[in-house]
Amino acid sequence: ALSPRLLAKKQFCCIILLNNALFLFNASAQDSIPFYNMSLEQLMNVNVIVTTDQPMLARESPGIVTVITQDEIFKSGAHDLLQVLDMVPGFGFGVDVEGVVGIGVRGNWGHEGKVLLLWDGLELNEELFSTLQFGAHYPVAQIKKIEIIRGPGSAMYGGNAELAVINVITINNDLNGLMVDGQSAAYSNAISSRGTTICYGKKIKDVHFGFSTYQNRSNRSGNRYIDNFGNSYSMSNLSAINSQQYRVDFSLKKFSLIAFCDNYKILQRDGYDQVYSHAYRSKFFNSSINAKYEFFINKWKIQPGFRYKFEKPWNSEEQIVSDGFEPFNVLSSKTLYYINYFVSPSKAIDISGGFQYYSIVAQQELDQMLFNNGFNQIRTDSYGSFIQAIAKTKIVNLVLGSRFVHNSYFGNSFVPRVGITKIREKFHVKVLYSKGYRTPSIENVNLNDLIKPEYTSVIELEAGIKVGHQSYLTTNLYDISTKDQIVFFYDISNDRDDYKNVSKGGTRGIEVEYKWKSRKWFAALNYGFYTTAGHTLISEYSVPGYSSINLAFPSSKINFSANWKVNNSLSVSPSATFMSKRFSQVNTPVIHITEHPEVIYANINFSIENILFQRMTGQFSIMNIFNQDVYYIQPYNNNHAPLPGPGRQIQIRFNYQLSNR
Repeated sequence: ALSPRLLAKKQFCCIILLNNALFLFNASAQDSIPFYNMSLEQLMNVNVIVTTDQPMLARESPGIVTVITQDEIFKSGAHDLLQVLDMVPGFGFGVDVEGVVGIGVRGNWGHEGKVLLLWDGLELNEELFSTLQFGAHYPVAQIKKIEIIRGPGSAMYGGNAELAVINVITINNDLNGLMVDGQSAAYSNAISSRGTTICYGKKIKDVHFGFSTYQNRSNRSGNRYIDNFGNSYSMSNLSAINSQQYRVDFSLKKFSLIAFCDNYKILQRDGYDQVYSHAYRSKFFNSSINAKYEFFINKWKIQPGFRYKFEKPWNSEEQIVSDGFEPFNVLSSKTLYYINYFVSPSKAIDISGGFQYYSIVAQQELDQMLFNNGFNQIRTDSYGSFIQAIAKTKIVNLVLGSRFVHNSYFGNSFVPRVGITKIREKFHVKVLYSKGYRTPSIENVNLNDLIKPEYTSVIELEAGIKVGHQSYLTTNLYDISTKDQIVFFYDISNDRDDYKNVSKGGTRGIEVEYKWKSRKWFAALNYGFYTTAGHTLISEYSVPGYSSINLAFPSSKINFSANWKVNNSLSVSPSATFMSKRFSQVNTPVIHITEHPEVIYANINFSIENILFQRMTGQFSIMNIFNQDVYYIQPYNNNHAPLPGPGRQIQIRFNYQLSNR
């Protein structure tokens, strides 16, 4: 095997050779202002579409919104979407099963169907359990902007948007040229990751064609995993993650089409409660097609569309060797038809809405395996509509919205949304109430045919003010209450996994963001705090003996990031994260609580623009400088020991962009 240093040198040489060929062409000027060149006023008035599907200032949009730009992501040195989202207030990550890492929001485990990830409109949640898999999975080099709703988005987006919406907008749709990005990172004892992203787009009058590919190989960690019984193995060569993505874009005037293929594989030995005898590979395959058209009838903008997904998530057909690991091979497909509309009856009123129908079909591929309906196939059908109205008055902006859905299994669901927002020069204020819901997924129903939807009500209050000439401070308070929460647990009496509804639970807390901007400096500091105090504790999530904190997620988390523009070419970007103590729990042979102490993770990234050629940027990064232990803790009490994450990583990266004339 090649050493990490030699592999890094090989990748560097390959990128240099490619860029020497590309240097024969000329580059055009950038189309937009880089983030770190924007003034404070420009930063304060960034437009977003995630809350209303129409451009609206983030400060007056009806949601608690975080915006992350391409420039911020690149200068941070992040080569993984997990690293980017981990800096968002209220966001955190924990381990599920089979080496999968999932997301939590404001102290709540959001992994199964409670956080929606959109990638240029592609829904990336798989349809069997509605989960998302993080870690060396999504190509950050393609991201143009991320818009996040920290709160329910179900009124607009439906049943996977109960706690948050992550809307990723990539460069693919409007790329006119070639972008090549390559990175290599290493732990002290193993390769951390090696990845390449290539995107190409060509515009000829009203036609745009694009192609992109992402190839990445990673190791989750270079440390040892130790189970609850003291068994262990080195993850330096047994936590491999393979990610391959291919995408084709085509548009003609107001018609656009995206074809997408994602093949994600995890090698793991961390069983439900103890180390497996050898490594198994879990595979997540997803292929999607999105097509839409846009036209106008008088003042009405009409957008019909079609989406289709074919998936094989959580797939494993390996021969079992005396372990509790079971093969799983279920196909799923989702077909969705929709028509959205937008109209402005007057300058002060905007109305948007839509209608949709979709069906989900799952098929057992293993012999003798049936769903609980007695067949090897199960199907659900849903149809519904949503509407939202924004009235802009001299006093406030008023937002009213709702979504109604009928599901063939669960009947009717209805969620409202109400918001009041106001901007007045140096300050803004938002008062928001919204409900989110989670429709049980295919496997929820398969394991418990009496399961029913859960509903979340969230009250939020945000205020922001410009402090002096160079900074802006934003603070929000929230209260989350979930009814009939769907909880995963292990049924000892029947020796099987199961789901159930529990009465209610929730969290409440505060999030603070401070941004400071000068000509050569930018700094951002955010703080998130949650508590379960005032809400009913859910035994599967709470920590025995502690009444105000849930498993896995720290009650307090502070993120700091900065950028210093040393000169026209060189910039330095330090960042750090502080997490208060966390807790993990195991139940075998007896209940045991482990307290994980406070920790600080620090990173630094050096970026040099036009390093060899114009529009070529080189980076050198040190992530987790102090080599602090990273643990992904299971946010529910199901006996999985904490999963080690990345230690100190040394990374080099090169990015080259070539624009067509």
